[in-house]
Amino acid sequence: MIDKRCLIIDNEEQGSSIETIIRLGQANGLNIICDEFNIGMSSKDEFLTDNKIDINKVIELYKRTHKRFMYHLVAFDWDLNDEEVNGVELIRKFQENKILVNTPKILYSGLLRNEISSRLDGFKRGRINKDILQNWINTLIKVDIKNFVDRTLYEQEIINQLL
Repeated sequence: MIDKRCLIIDNEEQGSSIETIIRLGQANGLNIICDEFNIGMSSKDEFLTDNKIDINKVIELYKRTHKRFMYHLVAFDWDLNDEEVNGVELIRKFQENKILVNTPKILYSGLLRNEISSRLDGFKRGRINKDILQNWINTLIKVDIKNFVDRTLYEQEIINQLL
């Protein structure tokens, strides 16, 4: 068995998904240690300021609790239950702070198609100007995501990437 370690960053507990990842990994000859870093939960207010995700608090706690681990992959949820901070913005802020810079990343969401459609529709209807849309697309490219997947497929995608 090959040992691999992954990190899941989500605003909801991922216990059953982690069990699935471990089981799928074993079936493919991988011994996967899967850590969880939950932000954006109202019950975990150590990350929040005025009920919004506080990036500085997230970075500080990440450094205290997870920096010592070497991850083979990090899976970010797109929707972190915050209007300002989503998975893409969190990846960008991590990169600015030299966190997980060389670690492969995937981004997952049940709303991925909706997010893309909403931005394109906003542009078509004139609510989003060309520069904002280009900046958004540019950010998606710059954060160097290995894959964007639907929430229902992310466990298998973690296995695919680790293999």
